Amino acid sequence: MKKRLIRFRFVLGVLTLLSIQACPLLVIAALPADMTQAGAAEGLHVALTITGVAAKTGDHATITATVTNTTRQPVHGATLFLGLVDMTPGQPLPLGLEGWTSEPESRGLAPLVPGGSASATWDLVMIQPGPLWIYASVITGPSGPIESGPLAVLSIKDVRILNPANVLPVALGEPLALIGVVLTIRYRRQRQAC
Repeated sequence: MKKRLIRFRFVLGVLTLLSIQACPLLVIAALPADMTQAGAAEGLHVALTITGVAAKTGDHATITATVTNTTRQPVHGATLFLGLVDMTPGQPLPLGLEGWTSEPESRGLAPLVPGGSASATWDLVMIQPGPLWIYASVITGPSGPIESGPLAVLSIKDVRILNPANVLPVALGEPLALIGVVLTIRYRRQRQAC
C-alpha cells in the first residue's frame, strides 16, 4: 500500500507540473480514501465539489474548489488552479481550459488566516469524450509546495446532436419561405402582364 501511495504521489506531482503549463481540469468520482489523504496533514487542504453531473458531451458541470489553511500561520499570495487530464489509454494528455470554460484557469486567493477557507468556481461544458481526470491544486509562490486535492474521474460519452436547440426547422424553413415569397411575387407579376 505504501508503494502504491508513493507511486500515486509521484504521478500526481508530474501531472500537476504538466498542468501548470498546459492547464488541465475536471474530476467527479474521488479515488479511494486511502489515496486521497496524501498531504492533508498540515498545510493547505484542497477539496472539490462538483454539481451538475456531466455524462455526455454538451453537458454542463460546476466545479468548486475550496482551499483550507490547516496551519497555524496565515497564508498570503496563494493561487488556486484547476486541471484536466485526458486519460485515453496509451496517450494521457493534460488539457487546457480554453474550450471547456471562458473563465481563467487560475485564481488568486485572498490571504488565508489559520483555519480559514477560500473557494473558486468554474462552469464547464463537456466538449470532449473519454476518460477525464479533474483536480485542483494550490501553490503559495514560486518556491512554495504544490498541494493538490483528490482526483475526480469522469467518463464522458460522445453524443452527437444533429438538430441542436431545434435550429434545423429555422435553418431550412427561412430560405424555403423566402423562395416561396419570391416565386409567388414572380407568378403574380407574370399573371398581371398577360
